[in-house]
Amino acid sequence: MDHQTRAEREKSQYNEGALKRDGINRYFAHANSLLSSRLHGDAKKHVYHGAGKKALEMGCELWKIWLDDPRTSPRELQCINISETELETGSRMAKNSKIKPTFHLMDAHKLEFQDEYFDFIYGGAILHHLDLSIALPEISRVLKPGGFIMFVEPLNINPLSKMIRCLTPKARTLDEHALCFKELRSIGNYFDVSLTSYQLFSIPLGFISMMLYDKAENPVMRFADVLDTRMQQLVPFLKYYYRYALITGYKHPNPDKPEPKDKI
Repeated sequence: MDHQTRAEREKSQYNEGALKRDGINRYFAHANSLLSSRLHGDAKKHVYHGAGKKALEMGCELWKIWLDDPRTSPRELQCINISETELETGSRMAKNSKIKPTFHLMDAHKLEFQDEYFDFIYGGAILHHLDLSIALPEISRVLKPGGFIMFVEPLNINPLSKMIRCLTPKARTLDEHALCFKELRSIGNYFDVSLTSYQLFSIPLGFISMMLYDKAENPVMRFADVLDTRMQQLVPFLKYYYRYALITGYKHPNPDKPEPKDKI
């Protein structure tokens, strides 16, 4: 399947609201509450890379959470999406916002921006929808040497994650594939990347928490959060087996860099 057919199918699924995620969101309710808090907090530590500069969101909503602050607002923010419905949501959010993104209906496989235009490119749960062999060179092309990327992506290396995904096909589009080692190495071919991971022990402990507490802010989930954080520090390789990853990194500043090699 060519990437244009893939993009059109993704577009129609989002425009038609075909994804059924309410069930799986309830299933992960307690764990997801802590995920949002910690992940957004960690992401905000990196958004200074776009402050007063040119930024691109591959998506159209995360700017409201991460960038809508005078201290971190970019000078210029472009947002792209393949779905008209998603763009309309972003546009509505911008009506009462200090930051005013420019929204584009655009395929991430073919970015309509000039070479080395952006200082900062980011997105949430976008890369795993794309053909990375086409999208990554495009992202690299429009990012300045030394520019910064930040993406939040699901991982699919843990056997339990694989099983859950197989059991919940309606919660995702037909063409999305959570990242495995192959995809992580592909990203490492273009950028000097680091990973911070989320949700390993908090998944099973989240189910216990749901039976004991109504709210996610409780001793069980606080313990799970500490355990998730400490264990990837103590056993670095374990981070690949978590549910989500925050991928950050720089485009190599040397344009004469040799052919990229696997880094992850």
